[in-house]
Amino acid sequence: MNHALRIMTILLWVAASGYGANLDDALLQAAANGDAKVVKALITQKANVDARNEKGWTPLIFAAKSGHLECVKELLAAKANVKAKTLASSTAIMFAAESGHLDCIKTLVAAGGAVDEQSKEENTALISASQEGHLEIVKYLLTRGVDANCTIDTGHNALHLAAQKGHLEIAKLLLNADVDIDAKTSEGFTALMLAAGRNHVSVINLLIDNGAKINVRNVHGATALGRAVYERHREVVVTLLKRGANPNLGRTMESAREYSTPEILALLQKAGGK
Repeated sequence: MNHALRIMTILLWVAASGYGANLDDALLQAAANGDAKVVKALITQKANVDARNEKGWTPLIFAAKSGHLECVKELLAAKANVKAKTLASSTAIMFAAESGHLDCIKTLVAAGGAVDEQSKEENTALISASQEGHLEIVKYLLTRGVDANCTIDTGHNALHLAAQKGHLEIAKLLLNADVDIDAKTSEGFTALMLAAGRNHVSVINLLIDNGAKINVRNVHGATALGRAVYERHREVVVTLLKRGANPNLGRTMESAREYSTPEILALLQKAGGK
């Protein structure tokens, strides 16, 4: 088969597989779909392995985000840029971390990918994995030496987001990595406040057992107890009162009267709330 006929045959096959005639666009779509055979065929026909869509996504980024390991390997073998970034400065490793694809992350790291990059919003692979509850990825990233105290543009670090989502085991890992347990977001929220607002009693106990300050206030004057009262989380209120929370700070008592339940108000009054 001569070269021209071979190209035509491959293009017809690619088109029959549901992809367009433009090689670069077809490669982006095939990588996103995890179609490794089409990816390989397009690469042999000199499709640009670093082609980009309107958001700056490359075939490698598409493949890594969806966990298409074979596509990732094909693209890396063809010298795709492992450090390529989207217009928002996100990398393939960041997307793989967010989506929970540890095998892809390890493959990208072996090819020279960095685990500590930050996007324009200052997001990192560790922060994404912590928020989404990907324990093994968090464990792996920490062994690679990433900074547990990095924050996004709102001041949230990995512990803030793990606590807010109730990811107990991830919170343990981050504490062992010397994350600042009392770090505050730009609005003054601590991990304890965020856990209290979402009714995560096990995380609350873990944080307090590790020295988290109970009675600190955010920029609105609210404490962890005040958050729990407002959200009507009875078990959290009971837990925090037992651990030394002061019911007379901020608007805790006012909030109890306006928004909470009679039972929670009574608990606060019994603990000295006025």
